[in-house]
Amino acid sequence: MNRPNRTVFLALVTGLLLATFWIRITNLYDAPLALHRDEAQNLHRAWRLISDLGHPLLFGDNPEPFDAIARAPYYALVGVMPFTGRLFSTFLQVIAVAATVAVARALFWRHPARDWIALIAGLALAVNPSFVVMGRGVY
Repeated sequence: MNRPNRTVFLALVTGLLLATFWIRITNLYDAPLALHRDEAQNLHRAWRLISDLGHPLLFGDNPEPFDAIARAPYYALVGVMPFTGRLFSTFLQVIAVAATVAVARALFWRHPARDWIALIAGLALAVNPSFVVMGRGVY
């Protein structure tokens, strides 16, 4: 199996990332119909940081503050809404697929079919049903 040239490989990776984004963005506004309790908590914590209200002091039921701190600048730019929260998760999943392709390509750097292996690894993650479902939430 021959390796694709660099232009073809970059076109295939770009197509894979666009398909990953499309799979996750389809009906993102209304599927699922409502926020789960933990999604609402994550949005609320990020909103408190943007509004200079600080982080809630109760950590018993809340996850670590890193998630809210990482999301706060994004929400400050686009606003705190369920759609924008889910869109942020979509961007994280597209980055995860790109990282999978890069890591697979680096791990098989001596293999003659390393580009195809990297594309198949990225495709396997991109179409994994549980990965797609988790990309629709503000987790």
